Amino acid sequence: MQGRISGILCSVISEVTDNARSMEKMRKNLLEEDSDFIMYGCSSHWLQLLGRDSTPSAITKHVTVVQKYFRNHHKPQAWLSEKGGKKPVLPSHTRWYSEINMVESFLANRCCYQQIIQEHEKHFSFNSLVVAKVMDYSLCTNGKDLVDQLQPIASAMDRCQ
Repeated sequence: MQGRISGILCSVISEVTDNARSMEKMRKNLLEEDSDFIMYGCSSHWLQLLGRDSTPSAITKHVTVVQKYFRNHHKPQAWLSEKGGKKPVLPSHTRWYSEINMVESFLANRCCYQQIIQEHEKHFSFNSLVVAKVMDYSLCTNGKDLVDQLQPIASAMDRCQ
């Protein structure tokens, strides 16, 4: 794009990249060729990294156990569907703010999880870890607090994309 600013002819060039090492090297090489370039990496990616760093694994690792169980076991998954629950979301390192989606999915399904565990006690008798995590009220409270904490970062990412 070319234009005039205060009578000076100028060119504006825009390049959008992610923050992979190869892209960082490309930006460095371009700056060496022309030091007038103003460059920065992908804001959405930086916000995603901030969100990941702001997400305590002390909460997400417990939520992941429950989500994996209900997503990867046939009967619990069918019971969840019968109750009208949502398909459990798992975190992905390539999807931006998947951790917040996972926690929101856990919170939305928690009542269904509790009902399923109560109705099918025999099935869950061998998996006391999942039962304990579903029934743990502090995990629910911490999950709600985490969603509130990450929501501004997720909103900023939406605007950047």
